[in-house]
This record gives sequence, structure tokens and C-alpha cells, in this order.
Amino acid sequence: MFRSNTKLKKASDSIFQEAEAPKDRSRPLEWRRSFNGLSLPLKNIEIITRVNTHDKDWDIKGDFKDNPVKLIKPDIKTSFAIKAIVDEDQMRDTIYCAEQDGDDDDIFTLERPRGEIQVILKSGEPIKESEKFPDGVFFGNCFRMNNDLGEDGIIFELTIPEEQLNTIASNLQSDPSSTIDLYVELLSFSFEVDDTLLDHYHPRDIFIHDHSDAFVFSIGLASKVGTHTVKKSEEDEEEECQYDDIDEPKELSPEQQSHRELVQVLLHMKKPLNCIVFAIWVLVFILGVSIFF
Repeated sequence: MFRSNTKLKKASDSIFQEAEAPKDRSRPLEWRRSFNGLSLPLKNIEIITRVNTHDKDWDIKGDFKDNPVKLIKPDIKTSFAIKAIVDEDQMRDTIYCAEQDGDDDDIFTLERPRGEIQVILKSGEPIKESEKFPDGVFFGNCFRMNNDLGEDGIIFELTIPEEQLNTIASNLQSDPSSTIDLYVELLSFSFEVDDTLLDHYHPRDIFIHDHSDAFVFSIGLASKVGTHTVKKSEEDEEEECQYDDIDEPKELSPEQQSHRELVQVLLHMKKPLNCIVFAIWVLVFILGVSIFF
């Protein structure tokens, strides 16, 4: 966990350093930007359905001010979005945000937002190849939402193909108890010492600065199938009968006392009787074999 008074200096868009490095060290330690894999277990999952019927064009030049109805055009489609909260109690890593410290543009402190981490998962179109992005990827981003209304949290806005989103929405509608684990690669800053010493499964502290690119790598959707019950053995049922006897009244009539003693005798005789019956069947089998041979 980062110390609350941790101050970092922005060396470049991809590197943060200690603002004040100890004199006995040859260089300041660094936090370097790279893609870090995150597992986001989701809770409070909602399916948001959006039904579109019409759209409206912009009349920048005022060509349709006399007949504005011409701006309306049909736009019929139905789309889904999945909104959820990240269960931080089940999350391995911790996300911080780098915020400018005072008037110095290059000095930052690391803060953990007070609110929750939200995820908005929706369908989108693949990006065309550009100087920044390869062709065909589905874009997403992560940022801190901190406004005057008191909201303060981290938001993931992610896109996946429409077919995949519809599959998830259908599964959630058929089984609302399904659980979702979202696996995301987040462009974020991690401590160089952690990158060297920690294995991929160890908890880490990472941070983002402004908007950070994020991409869905996979989605784990678990749904309970069938009824999960444990079949009781005969011994368990016998024990339950014995426990039930404890709840009986302390004072029993002579008939009830006799019945209780008889039940206890039969329960204790059950196993020996089973052994005797088994021995008799073995003798019958051996006798039958000796007659024929």
C-alpha cells in the first residue's frame, strides 16, 4: 500500500519518479507505465436496455428552420449495457490516482478515491487502424470521476462485440444469480521494485493519471447448473434420530419409555444383524457350489 504522503515527480508521460530520492541512492526509484492485468469481480449487476426509434440531425446552417421535422430520421435499434460495481473485497490489486500537488505541475500525490469502482460494459464497433491503435480492437478507458456533487470513484467504460454482450445479457436474464469476473488490461503505472520481485499473482498497487486506456481480454461467467444438494447417509439419518430424542420430554410414560428402549436396542443390533445375514448368504452360496460340483 502506498504511503499517504507519497509524492512523485512526473519525468515523462511514461515515467514517474520519487520527488525526493535519498542521498545514498544513485538514482530515484521509478513508477513505469505498462499494461497491467486486472481481475475485476463484479457485484450489483444491472442490465440496461436502450431502445432507439428516431434520431435528429444538426441544423448548423439553419436550412430547416422553416420545416424542422425534416431533421428527424428513423434510427431503430435495441442495445444493451451492463452496469456493475467491482467487489473490492475480492479484488487482488489496488488502484490509486495521481493528482497534482499544489501549484507545481510536475509534483503529484497518490490518492485512493473514496467511492466505488464502477464498470460500464457496452457493445461497440472495432477501431480502424491509426497511429495509436491497431486495426480491429475494441476500445475502453479508465478514469477518476470526482465532481462537485460529492461523487468520487473510478469508472471503467469498456466495449466488446455486440454478439458477446448479448450472450452475457441473455445468461444474466435466465440466471440472475450468475457471477461475472472481468479480466482487463489497464495502461497504468507500477513500481519498478514490484515489477522485479513480485510474481503475477501477488497483490500490487498501481495508479492511473488522467484517462488510461483499458481493454477487455476475457469475461468469466459462472452460472449454477441444477440443484446442488447433499444426499444423507444412513448413519447421518440415525444420528438425526438420536438428536431428535434429546428434544423429547424428560418425564416419559412407561409405554413411551419401553418404546424408546426398543428403538435403541434395534439401532444397536442393526449392524450385527446385517453381518449375520451376510454370513448366512455366504454359507448358502458355498453349499450350493458344493452340491453342483
